Amino acid sequence: MQHIDEGLVTFTKNKHDAPFNWAETPVGEFFQVDYSEDYPQQAFLAVPYRGHWFYIADDDLESKSTFMLLTQLFDLQAGQTKYNGPTLTLPVR
Repeated sequence: MQHIDEGLVTFTKNKHDAPFNWAETPVGEFFQVDYSEDYPQQAFLAVPYRGHWFYIADDDLESKSTFMLLTQLFDLQAGQTKYNGPTLTLPVR
């Protein structure tokens, strides 16, 4: 709540002006990012930001799969994916 109080992040509210619960959306079923003040010991991926660690737990298979899918989609969109298909050799006369 510190970053919300300082006005550093967007704070989404529902129609009743209460905090919006992203876990109740379809996205919340497939992707969860946790946070900690200390480095998370059991993290698949951990990123330090503004004095906190944001991470995907290593045992959260749904979030790990979703993250990998998003990574592949971003790579495809950015044109960074390399195709490692078979090499075709043609005889030249």
